[in-house]
Amino acid sequence: MRQLFLLVRSALDRGELPLTEDILDRAVKRQAIDIRLGLTSRHRAVLESVALTKQMPDGEEEVFFTLLRDFFILTYEDDGGPWYDVNPLLGSLPEVAG
Repeated sequence: MRQLFLLVRSALDRGELPLTEDILDRAVKRQAIDIRLGLTSRHRAVLESVALTKQMPDGEEEVFFTLLRDFFILTYEDDGGPWYDVNPLLGSLPEVAG
């Protein structure tokens, strides 16, 4: 929810009114690119693993929890218990798409 407000605010700050689907799509793509710029190769490797397995990779707890804290990885829960996935903003990028 927080990211949605940030995306809308980003579009509003640029004076892009009314907010159309195209404007919001561009805001999402800009946000995804901004997020991607801060990722190291180790971050990307953990994100790729999470995208494929929906679990924390063995031996990468420190990087995993950093990505989780910074909302690069999101936690979900269903009847089977908790599982993880890449933030949908990052999932739209080819190098981390699952």
